[in-house]
Amino acid sequence: MPSVPKLNLIRSERHRRRVAQHCCVICMGGRLVDAGYTVTQAAHLREGQAGGTGYKPCDFLTVPLCAEDKQGHHAEHDKSPVKFRLKYGLDLDKYAYVLAMNSADPEIRAKVREAA
Repeated sequence: MPSVPKLNLIRSERHRRRVAQHCCVICMGGRLVDAGYTVTQAAHLREGQAGGTGYKPCDFLTVPLCAEDKQGHHAEHDKSPVKFRLKYGLDLDKYAYVLAMNSADPEIRAKVREAA
C-alpha cells in the first residue's frame, strides 16, 4: 500500500495566539475572562481544505470563535462548517486571509502571498 504524502502545512502557535486575542467574529465576545467575557479560540476552517477527521488545515486558515463552555460558536462551527457559514452569512475565508496578512509570523504572511 503506498504511503500518503505529508502535506506542507504551516503550524504557528504565534499566529494562533494572535488570532485568539481577537473577539469572536460572530458575537464579538471578548478576552477578559475575569470580567465575565467569553474566551475565544483560533478555529481552523476545514471544509474544502486539506484535512479530515483528526487533521487540521494550515494555521493561516483560522478565525477567532468563542468557546464558552464548549457550546460556543467554535463547537457549532466544528459540528457543521457549511451550516455555520450559511447561518451567519460571513465570509470566514476572507476574515482568515486578513488576519493572516497581518500575522506576527512571517512564515504565515509568506504562505498568504503564495496562495494569492
